[in-house]
Amino acid sequence: MGLAKNEAFLEKWDSYYEKKSPIVKAIEKVNEQYFSKYFEKVFKNALGKPVQGLNILEPGCGSGIMSTRLSKQGANIYLLDISTNALKTVAWNFNRKNTKPAGSINGDITCMPLADKSMDVVWNQGVIEHFTDRKPIVKEMFRLVKPGGKIIIFVPGYMSALHMVYLTLCAFGMKKLWPFDDQDFLKKSQLRGDLEAAGAKNIKIRRLPGSFFLSLIGYGEK
Repeated sequence: MGLAKNEAFLEKWDSYYEKKSPIVKAIEKVNEQYFSKYFEKVFKNALGKPVQGLNILEPGCGSGIMSTRLSKQGANIYLLDISTNALKTVAWNFNRKNTKPAGSINGDITCMPLADKSMDVVWNQGVIEHFTDRKPIVKEMFRLVKPGGKIIIFVPGYMSALHMVYLTLCAFGMKKLWPFDDQDFLKKSQLRGDLEAAGAKNIKIRRLPGSFFLSLIGYGEK
């Protein structure tokens, strides 16, 4: 990501978390009440073991809703985001859930200030699709995974209903109504390719019916 793009990216997400438009507030409410709970179940199924005692990193954490619940269950949660306003939202969410992250870092997902093989799980949701070149991002995430650990990624699916909304807004010159940054909607083969390029093994990719088929999950092991 070039400097100009990086600055624009930061400005977009700082604004997203600072202004909290009615649309953003509605999105976060639905996420907290439904989607994050569903993704948590899928995450645990992919992980295949309890989260208690695990070092779990969510880079590009946004508001960190799901991570608050993993923290309450005994996971050592580390969070990273380029937006200071996002991290303020994270701190507020953790505080209201009476828990604390093990670490909260204002940093760039393309070059994270964390040691190799330091995490049992590295995961995120709704992040890598915002990058033109996803493979370096996934590779950087995978760098932090311990041997035997997992990388878990949720992305919006290609030709989903949400993708149709995005394409319609773009076609009619109304993309400014889209509440997020520019993004892609991924095919299963694209997500698999990103994980393979990072070096992940035993990769599984599937569309998630409980997300109304809006999302894909991809995960693999080191």
